[in-house]
Amino acid sequence: MNPPKAKSSKSIVTQAMSRRVYLPDELIAEVLSFLPVKSLLRLKLVSKSWINLISDPIFVKLHLHRFSRKSSWFRIWNPATGIISEKLGSFKEPRNGSYCSRSFTFGYDNSTGTYKVVFICYSKLKVFSLKDNIWRKISRFPPFDHAIPLTFSNNEGVYLSGTVNWFAIRNKAIYNSYNKDITVEQFMIISLDLGTETYKQFQTPRGVDEVPDIEPTIAVLMDCLCFSHYIKRTHFVIWQMSEFGVEQSWTQFIKISFENVQVDDRFSDWNRYQSFMFPLCLSENGDILILISQYHKAILYHLKDNRVEQASGNEIPWKFFKDYVESLASIC
Repeated sequence: MNPPKAKSSKSIVTQAMSRRVYLPDELIAEVLSFLPVKSLLRLKLVSKSWINLISDPIFVKLHLHRFSRKSSWFRIWNPATGIISEKLGSFKEPRNGSYCSRSFTFGYDNSTGTYKVVFICYSKLKVFSLKDNIWRKISRFPPFDHAIPLTFSNNEGVYLSGTVNWFAIRNKAIYNSYNKDITVEQFMIISLDLGTETYKQFQTPRGVDEVPDIEPTIAVLMDCLCFSHYIKRTHFVIWQMSEFGVEQSWTQFIKISFENVQVDDRFSDWNRYQSFMFPLCLSENGDILILISQYHKAILYHLKDNRVEQASGNEIPWKFFKDYVESLASIC
């Protein structure tokens, strides 16, 4: 039996050409528009048609549009160990060119043992997993008839037991107490589960009977979700959800007089946001509450005797405030 004859190189080339796939110019332009300039200059050597394509004013405009959007990224730092990660989570800024009130929240997915970063901008939310280095978009978040105010850093989202939580307003884009169509019934809390990457929503305390002048906030004190707000420009009230996600478990936790914490209650359009208070931490014995008060000053409020103590470090200018626990955990 004679062995099969080897095909000539000419026949192989002929068959390959017969199977050649021709791509539309529009598709080629779309693919090439994602390449950097140096790569495109080299690709001009491929053929005359590619020279014409890459030099075409329409393609130049498309390429400029793609690369004019600023690429952003983040790093994660452990201040206890001094270890900082490489650049993570590269993403593009919004296309409309306007300022984006955005925030990042860092959390831990207990179900997979994975750290995740939650990014929100224009009420669009993405979750970045350090395990697979991938951004995932959460569809229809928040619900189409809700808005998450990002006016100040105190609504960036708070982490609790594998969830990230935000104060939200139904049927409203921003918080404005002077807009009379806002009611307390529109107040909601939206909670994102980092394990399932799905969300749920629940009501704020039913004991809140009027819309405060200053946007309410949420925080975590003693491992419980808390909701804080002003009442009648005389008191600062903190509610505690003793059982997470159960609306019936809201109870009034702390009520502080403005007089005791020396807050100026003479609100005006220009200074009312300078008079806000944000609960940051509560001591283990439940006596000392750390508050961020007007002009970003940290104060220690002794609940038993209504005594105020100025915290050290107030002379240092600072913008954002977070509490944290030292850890050897590595995220790199």
